[in-house]
Amino acid sequence: MNDRGSNGSGSGTLVSFEGIDRCGKSTQLERTRKYLVGHGVECIVAREPGGTAVGGVVRHLLKFPVEMYEVANEAFKDHPDFEAVPLDQMRCKESELFLFLASRSEYYDKVLAPALDNGLTVLSDRLGDSTHAYQGGGLWHCDPRYVQAIRQLNDLALRGRWPDLTVIVDIPVQELRRRKGVLDDDEFERRKGGFFERTRDAYLSLAALEPERVVVVNGMQSVDEVFADVRTHIDRLYDI
Repeated sequence: MNDRGSNGSGSGTLVSFEGIDRCGKSTQLERTRKYLVGHGVECIVAREPGGTAVGGVVRHLLKFPVEMYEVANEAFKDHPDFEAVPLDQMRCKESELFLFLASRSEYYDKVLAPALDNGLTVLSDRLGDSTHAYQGGGLWHCDPRYVQAIRQLNDLALRGRWPDLTVIVDIPVQELRRRKGVLDDDEFERRKGGFFERTRDAYLSLAALEPERVVVVNGMQSVDEVFADVRTHIDRLYDI
């Protein structure tokens, strides 16, 4: 098995797992971790947004804004520099984008760079391509101005360090709805009006544009069958 180099930070390897909600990417990430460990590859697993103090707060602010506003109102109600947060105030699209980027910048600094500099493999549950798909595609309908801006801002947040391999676990939007049932777990799962269709299309378009880095596997197969496809790309990356 060959040691992997990187395209930026250190000698480690960065693999990201992407896809629309409920696609099964986290299951495939964990299967990949066990597979690589079994082949002597030292790796860590992290998720984004998250993985850092800032990222953890931002994750919950993005997914559960009202609950976070309630926490802030209670925690700081007696602080002289605090004004109560209106629970019904919705964030704008640009604010959402920059919250993701703030988390990603911390994630690179605190998680990715140290691990990659030490020669580790990082298996990342989402990264910059999520913002391309969810915000660039889902929110801005793949408007070229925003897609280009998101690419440049992602590049800044990641210091130019993109994954060596990105695996998109693809499922149709109707399958997302079937898997989640009637429950909407967070702010994103409540979105309608073609949001997830646009997000999925943006993922698939990205794979067509960057086939050397981004691969698509069929998430409608069994867990074992999906992993067999994932493993093909992992084996090629590591020359297993």
